[in-house]
Amino acid sequence: MKNVRKRFSLISHWIASSVDDLLSEFTACQGCASAILRSSTSKTLLKRCPSEKCFSYVPSSTLIRYPTKPCTYIHADTRSVLLSTSLGYAKSLLLFHLFAPVRLFPMNKQVSRISDIQLLSSVSTLYIDGSFLPLSSHSIPSMAYAWTAINSDGFILESHYNTIPSLFSSALRSEIFALLHGLDFLSRNSKITVTTDCAQLISLWSTYVDAPFIPRMLKESNHLLWSSARAIISQKSLEVTLIKVPAHADDSLNNHVDDLAKAAHTNSHLSLQLSALLAPCILYFNSLPVDMNIRKFIGDIFDAKNLLTLALLPRFNFNSSISNIDWAYFIGYASDTHNSSETKA
Repeated sequence: MKNVRKRFSLISHWIASSVDDLLSEFTACQGCASAILRSSTSKTLLKRCPSEKCFSYVPSSTLIRYPTKPCTYIHADTRSVLLSTSLGYAKSLLLFHLFAPVRLFPMNKQVSRISDIQLLSSVSTLYIDGSFLPLSSHSIPSMAYAWTAINSDGFILESHYNTIPSLFSSALRSEIFALLHGLDFLSRNSKITVTTDCAQLISLWSTYVDAPFIPRMLKESNHLLWSSARAIISQKSLEVTLIKVPAHADDSLNNHVDDLAKAAHTNSHLSLQLSALLAPCILYFNSLPVDMNIRKFIGDIFDAKNLLTLALLPRFNFNSSISNIDWAYFIGYASDTHNSSETKA
C-alpha cells in the first residue's frame, strides 16, 4: 500500500518468513528502527491497512504495481519477490515496453550485449548464414550460424561460427541468430550492409525490424530474436541494410560463410552459444523463454498433458504395454482430426 508524498511513498512493512524461498509467506512487521509512527500516517492508509503497525518511506521510483490488485504497489528491499500475474497483464506490460518512447543511452554507459567481442568501425559488410540439421539427418536437431566481416576494400577482417541450442529449431531461426549475433559485434553508429541468401529473412526483417513495431510480431515464431535485433539497433544507433545474394551464384564470400556454418556442426572444440535475448519483456515457462506464438505454445502443452493422461489409463497399464501402441500414427491421426473442421461420428 502506498501514499505518495513527492518522490517518496509511505508503505506498510512486511517481512518474509524465509530468506531464501521465493514462495515464502509474509507477515506484517510489528515495528522496527525505520518505522514511521502510526499516528503520522494518513487516515486513508490506516483504513486500508488496519492490521499493519509499521510503515516506512521508500523512493517512488523503486515501486512496482502489483499485477492483479489495482492501486497496490510493492517494494522489495533486501530480496526478490515472486508475484503472481495473469496472461492479460503480462501482455499489457509487454506492449507498454514495446510502445514506450525510445530511451537514449549515455555514451559512457555499458550497453547489454550477447558477445564480448567488438568489430572495428571500418566494417562495411557482413556475410551471414545459418545451418540447420533436422532430426532425420542427425541424432538431435542441430543449429549453427556463421558470419564474416568485410571492410570497404573487400578484405576479411573477422569470421566467427558456432552452434546454438536446438530450442524451437528451424532453418530460419539459425539465419536470424546469425544476423543477431553479427549485429551485436558491431560498434556504435555503424553503417552496415548485411548479405544473406535467405529471402524469408529479408522479408521478415522489413516487416518486424525495419518498420514501426506491430503487435502481430508477437504471434510469430522467433519474436524474441526479432525484438532483440530491434533493441541492438536502437541502443547502438545502427544503420542496417539487408541485400539478397543468390543461393548458388558461386559468390566466394557467401560460399565461405556457408562452409563455416556447416563446419560448426562437427567441430567438437566449440562451446555452445547460448541464445542470449535482449528483448524488453520475455515470457518463461519452466525457465524456457517462449519464442513462439503463446496461444499455440499453451495448446501444445495441453495436448501433451492430455496424451500423457491417456497413456496412464488403467487399460494400458494392465491389458497391454504402451510400447505396443503406434504413437506416431495416433498423434498424426489426432492432429488431423483436431485441425479438421468436419466432425465424424
